[in-house]
Amino acid sequence: MRRTATFHLLHEAALLKETAGTLTPTLATATTTQRSAMVHDEALTELRRLQALPPSSHKWTWGEQLTEQEVLCLR
Repeated sequence: MRRTATFHLLHEAALLKETAGTLTPTLATATTTQRSAMVHDEALTELRRLQALPPSSHKWTWGEQLTEQEVLCLR
């Protein structure tokens, strides 16, 4: 269980680093309902894209890399 929690913590940190600064002005000024709909549409598009990939690419082997210092600062 502890390893899973640590992996989740690392995964969240990598996602936050990867998506830093991606909030568009449209999304920032939208209402909660509009924002929810935009996020839903984007997630559905991404899900379809990922489902179209071959099974060999389902592993998390790309994306933002965390530095050793970033990992040590997570605690």
